[in-house]
Amino acid sequence: MFASADTNREAVVWDRASREVKLKNMLYHTARINSLAWSPDSRLVATGSLDTCAIVYEIDKPVASRVTIKGAHLGGVHGLTFLDNDILVTAGEDACIRVWKVVQQ
Repeated sequence: MFASADTNREAVVWDRASREVKLKNMLYHTARINSLAWSPDSRLVATGSLDTCAIVYEIDKPVASRVTIKGAHLGGVHGLTFLDNDILVTAGEDACIRVWKVVQQ
């Protein structure tokens, strides 16, 4: 699998083998997506945006299966990475790095 994100606020997950879209219509940000990261087990994909939010999607479940970290930073989220399968680190326009425990619903 691989994922893409664009300035139109959409993220898409693709199946690399079949070249088909696995998950689309991930249009939950209100501004441009700046960053994207996979969890080490490839079960989660996270996006960071100028809207100050980070969103974590569980890709084997419906699009509604997501965790939104609202106001993750005082400005846009410009970088993110997973430390392990449930710890997300974000870097923001506010010059802060924050660590989040991702709890799936």
